[in-house]
Amino acid sequence: MHIRSLLTVAVSLAMLVTVGLGAALWLVAEQLAQVSAEQARAQAVARDASALLVLTHEYALHAEERIRQQWRAHHAHLLGTLAAPPADARSTRQEATAQASALATFFDQLAATTGTSEDQVQQRRTLLLDQLLTHTQALFDTANRWGDTAGASRQAVERGLQWLLIAVPGGMLVILVALAALLARHVLDPLARLHAAVLAVARGDLSVRCASTAADEFGVLARTFDAMAVDLVSQLRREVAERQQAEQSLAEFSREFETFLDQTPEFVYFKDRDSRFRFCSQTLARITGHANWREMIGKHDLEVFPADTARIYFEEERPIFNEGRSLLDKVDPYYDADGRPGYVQTCKWPLFDDHGQVVGLIGTSRDITEQKRNEGRLQLAASVFTHAREGIIITDADARIVEVNDAFTRITGCSRAEALGQNPRILKSGRQAPEFYTAMWQALTEQGHWSGEVWNRRRNGEVYAELLTISAVRDAAGTTQNYVGLFTDITLIKDHQRELEHIVHYDALTRLPNRVLLADRLHQAMAQSQRRGQSLAVVYLDLDGFKAVNDQHGHEAGDELLICVARHMHDALRQGDTLARIGGDEFVAVLVDLADPCDCEPVLLRLLQAAARSVTAAETLLNVSASIGVTLYPQDEADADLLLRHADQAMYLAKQAGRNRYHLFDADQLAAVKSPRETH
Repeated sequence: MHIRSLLTVAVSLAMLVTVGLGAALWLVAEQLAQVSAEQARAQAVARDASALLVLTHEYALHAEERIRQQWRAHHAHLLGTLAAPPADARSTRQEATAQASALATFFDQLAATTGTSEDQVQQRRTLLLDQLLTHTQALFDTANRWGDTAGASRQAVERGLQWLLIAVPGGMLVILVALAALLARHVLDPLARLHAAVLAVARGDLSVRCASTAADEFGVLARTFDAMAVDLVSQLRREVAERQQAEQSLAEFSREFETFLDQTPEFVYFKDRDSRFRFCSQTLARITGHANWREMIGKHDLEVFPADTARIYFEEERPIFNEGRSLLDKVDPYYDADGRPGYVQTCKWPLFDDHGQVVGLIGTSRDITEQKRNEGRLQLAASVFTHAREGIIITDADARIVEVNDAFTRITGCSRAEALGQNPRILKSGRQAPEFYTAMWQALTEQGHWSGEVWNRRRNGEVYAELLTISAVRDAAGTTQNYVGLFTDITLIKDHQRELEHIVHYDALTRLPNRVLLADRLHQAMAQSQRRGQSLAVVYLDLDGFKAVNDQHGHEAGDELLICVARHMHDALRQGDTLARIGGDEFVAVLVDLADPCDCEPVLLRLLQAAARSVTAAETLLNVSASIGVTLYPQDEADADLLLRHADQAMYLAKQAGRNRYHLFDADQLAAVKSPRETH
């Protein structure tokens, strides 16, 4: 039950009891007043009846008008008393009213009594007087009985009032006891448990809980307290954990700081205002001849370094202690424990207290002895870089040029200012496919170097060849920092190589492919034919009458004739076809991409026409013709050499048929006809 509900019930009950008590008292008072009024009315009626009885006796004795008037006045008063409100429906009052009304009748008859004789009148008067007295006495008795009844009712009401006055305090006492029990159960007991829990928590026992399941305000308060206790425990645990973490972090920091001091290669140290060491790195301790840096704690510079070195440190630290100025990147000499000289690059900063006063300094010094030695090596490397005959280019990890040498400018025509910040692709000629550069970068990434020939373009647009070696320069972690390219201009070598390759693969007289290059192209054409599902034709040509020209007009005229006829036949071919001279006046053509075998016939006719065109040589008009043998692949399922032999055989059939014509190879004729070369 909620405390609010309990208080509402208590207040409502108190109000109900108060209202009930007031209503009961009011009802009892009303009843008492009514009974008292009834008793008083009965007494008044009894008095009036007694007076009427007396007046009736007097009237019987004297019969005076005065008595009659008094009787009537009392009788009227009696009737008024009986008729006064509130009207009572009780039989006693009704009986008294009826009797009072009858008295008036008898009295009027008594007052008006007449007769023929005095005896008769007296007799009648006596009779009426007896009746009047009887009825008056009866009225008196009725009034007394009425008064007794009203008195008894009054006593009953008074007894009821006494019982009410006894029962009400008893009921109130019971209600108060019930309310006290409810308050004890729902208020005092929860308050006591809550108070005990608070005292336990105050003593440090955080495990105490009210554990109330009640739905009233104290239940809510108890659960709120439990939640606060849980939060307090959680907060304390967090604070304890944070404190433990802080202590652990401090211990870890101390260990890590000591590890740092033990392992850092730098000279790290902290001095107080008296220039005494508070801590330092193991590197500094080792170089000054101490086994452990803790041995240097409390020592002065004069106890650690030679006097001259200590004086240098004292002079450079004076402005730090006196003025709070920092010392940055100062190069100082030093001597190690064995007396070997060296150099350190030093930075020192002042340490201030809360009042801004310098209380010490912290310094770091880096041994740059090896750096000093490397400077000489770098100067030598710079001289080599500048005077090398090979071009040298250096880029960063993103392939942006950061340095070039003079040979680079001489070879490429690009000045150093034009090259810096650019990508080496500014020299790209476009001769190499994108796959070439992809493979180059893959090798650089995986192997760290690449070497090969590259075609680049000079600043003036001239394409040149270079022999290039690229190496990746990586740091200690293996991360690429730079790329270094070393290249040599090999354009002259490549030109000479091309000339040699041309001699090897081309006929010196006609500039047509020779037998070597023909064999390569024929193999390529056969592979292409298989991939595309098309045919190719191998055409063997032999000039008719060429020997007579040589004999009659000389070899120079014959050579000029060969050159012109070769050019005419080459022009008669399609793009992609090949014409080769394989010796003397013999030529071979390879016709590719034939969707149908018949597609070669127009080309063959053009070749015949081209060979038969007149040529002027040595001011002489010369004429020759050609005999052509043709075989088709893959219809002729032979290899390259056999295809040439089959075309040769067909060519001799064309000669035998009258020359200046072509003949398609027929396997059935192979046994009947042999070329002259096969008969020898």
